[in-house]
Amino acid sequence: MEIKDKESSPSDRNDALNKAFRRRLREILQIYGLTINGLAKQSRVNKGTLSRINTEKNGNIEMKTIVRICDAVGISVREFFNSPLFDKEHKEHQDES
Repeated sequence: MEIKDKESSPSDRNDALNKAFRRRLREILQIYGLTINGLAKQSRVNKGTLSRINTEKNGNIEMKTIVRICDAVGISVREFFNSPLFDKEHKEHQDES
């Protein structure tokens, strides 16, 4: 009998990534003192899109959305993702708690 590694499915990984993105979006809003409305205006991302991301109702976050958010607050995409929220270790730690 073959024992398979306990790995998460692509869907689970996508859910974890979306959760991390949602948390990072909230951090960005707080750090830069923005609201969803303010970020929508600055980034040219539809307010509804940002609201759906923020309230866990959007499973498909497009790269152009991330780029526009980063441009709006003056950070690089690398800086956006340079957060413990996107570390595998962080995810595993959160799963344990």
